[in-house]
Amino acid sequence: MKWNGKKNGELLGLMTLAGFDVFVTMDKALPAQQNLEKFGIAVFILRGQNNKLETLSELIPLVLEKLKAGVVPGVIEISRRPKT
Repeated sequence: MKWNGKKNGELLGLMTLAGFDVFVTMDKALPAQQNLEKFGIAVFILRGQNNKLETLSELIPLVLEKLKAGVVPGVIEISRRPKT
């Protein structure tokens, strides 16, 4: 989509105009930096031990579970379930 280098506010605006429903990020500060309510999309914030692909890949099934259950606009934090 040639959106490389877009700042968060502009990116969220473009996503809204393009009809996106979900934004997946690792940016924990995003909710404090942007008024996410005005964009009307669900924002998944991935919270892993680190930002390595191997670590974040473990969170994808959790994202998919949430998507299957249906999401509404707002912030949804995704973190690894504690081992029992």
